[in-house]
Amino acid sequence: MDVPQLFRYMFDLLMMYWFFVPLKKKTQEDVPGKEKENLVREIAGYGSLLLLLPIYLYAGSGSLFSMLWRFLLRVLVYSCWVFGAKRTDFRLSLYLGILCWLAFTSENNIFLTPQLSGLRWIRQSQSVGSTFGNVAELLLEAGLITLVSRLVPLAAIERVPKSRWILSAALIGCALYVKMTLKLLSMVPSGQYPTELTSYPILMQLLSITAMILFERYLYNRKIREEVRLNEAINHYRYENAVAHLKADEDVKRIHHDMKNHLIVLQNLIDSNENAAAYVQNLMEEISGYGNLAETGNPLLNGLISEKIYQASRFQIDINACFDFSEGDFIDAMDVCAIFGNALDNAIEASKKVKDPEKRSILVKCGRISGNLVITFRNYFEGDLTLKGTLPVSSKQGHLHGIGLSSIRRSVEKYGGSMAAQCDPYHNFVLTVALPIPETEQLQKPQTSKKPQS
Repeated sequence: MDVPQLFRYMFDLLMMYWFFVPLKKKTQEDVPGKEKENLVREIAGYGSLLLLLPIYLYAGSGSLFSMLWRFLLRVLVYSCWVFGAKRTDFRLSLYLGILCWLAFTSENNIFLTPQLSGLRWIRQSQSVGSTFGNVAELLLEAGLITLVSRLVPLAAIERVPKSRWILSAALIGCALYVKMTLKLLSMVPSGQYPTELTSYPILMQLLSITAMILFERYLYNRKIREEVRLNEAINHYRYENAVAHLKADEDVKRIHHDMKNHLIVLQNLIDSNENAAAYVQNLMEEISGYGNLAETGNPLLNGLISEKIYQASRFQIDINACFDFSEGDFIDAMDVCAIFGNALDNAIEASKKVKDPEKRSILVKCGRISGNLVITFRNYFEGDLTLKGTLPVSSKQGHLHGIGLSSIRRSVEKYGGSMAAQCDPYHNFVLTVALPIPETEQLQKPQTSKKPQS
């Protein structure tokens, strides 16, 4: 039995586990009926680690085919372990498996360079020099794995957009090219190799790791800035909602107290044949503001929609948004703000360009349909609209401007939902968001299924 390679196998598994320590296990699926499925996933994830053993016990031929199948096997095993042990979705598991492979391969390529290859892990060797090399390689591996896993915010990665796949593909190609080049170089008879054959591959691997870290840090910082902006908006809408309802309560009490006097004055105006209509109009204008107070059952959403109603009223835009949002308790406040805020901003921007004031209207509906929370935004628009797939093309000349679509999509995909846009025969733009209601919510509220209200 190849004891040194078995030790290396166990050490690499320990480093893989250490790499994913910052990634917390997903627990939102711990509901009745899921325990068995989660247990099977976890057992399968740990069992897949045995598939790596042949790579350590049997040396590869060094061919391109051998290198590719080893790459695929490692990425598959790392991804399966994350999928089972951390309970992430498949796409995210695959991406995280690629990040782990890149960290391991960068360290391996560094010790494949001509001037360092003599230090790397040697099978069945007991010399002092090889022992020093083995320790040096293990220390570098531990240091590089720790550096990457702690600088890359693994726990903050929630989705894998196209940009992440493109970068990972480029880094994979770079790592495989360096590995293949160094493998071919190792087959050449030993001689005096120029230091560039060692320094350049090492520099390329370090630059690749740096690019991966900087890219992920950039996405993480951008997400933090977006969350700060949304938190500020949330606090603003909550404050505005509280102030508006407090003022409404005070005004209702005052008007109720003064109603008798108003009726006496109105009666005198009618009896004296004076302009009672003007007095009634002034009274209606005084109490018309109460129509701008949205009631959805969610204080944050009340404040947000009330604020948008007020903004729209300045452009003679009517917003009809009367619905019960009690089914949306599972949605985080920032995502509520992102979905409704950006969608209403888009609709208001489109309605401002409608020439006929009678057509400047926005309808918001929300309800539960087939286990999904379905939110619909509808507004009339003028001009042409180009749809790419199920979403409008982002353009400064287009009616939607593409404002906030990426923010809405991020929030929707976080819950495994979907969003789509279409134009109805009456030239209305309709944006539909569907969010699966968690099974825990459905079990707690089995009788609360409602149709969307207009």
